[in-house]
Amino acid sequence: MKQFILAAALAATTMSGAAIAAQTDPAPAPSMPKRTTSPDAGTAITRADFLARSAARFDARDANKDGTLSGDELLGRNGQVRPNAQPMTRAAALARAGALFDRLDTNKDGTLDATERQAMRWPSR
Repeated sequence: MKQFILAAALAATTMSGAAIAAQTDPAPAPSMPKRTTSPDAGTAITRADFLARSAARFDARDANKDGTLSGDELLGRNGQVRPNAQPMTRAAALARAGALFDRLDTNKDGTLDATERQAMRWPSR
């Protein structure tokens, strides 16, 4: 009887191990395009460079290349679809980027220096 129980336990363990191994990983969530390496601390970012990077990020997210981000192209930071997100045209996205640059350029010299770039980073938690 002990041998039967031992054999049944071994068979159950083997079957459950095979079931776990047969599972596939879920498909990875679409992610935001990776940022290019940022300039070193001594390099300032011009407004033109800032807008060019913003345009490149927009183009990378615009999967159907229709000039508008909508639907599944408007993913949040965690890869989840944002249900309240409104479609955004390329022109509107570049206008927002320009306004952001103007707000970050505190000394109004047309470039973002290391101090201004540090201020735009997310606060540490």
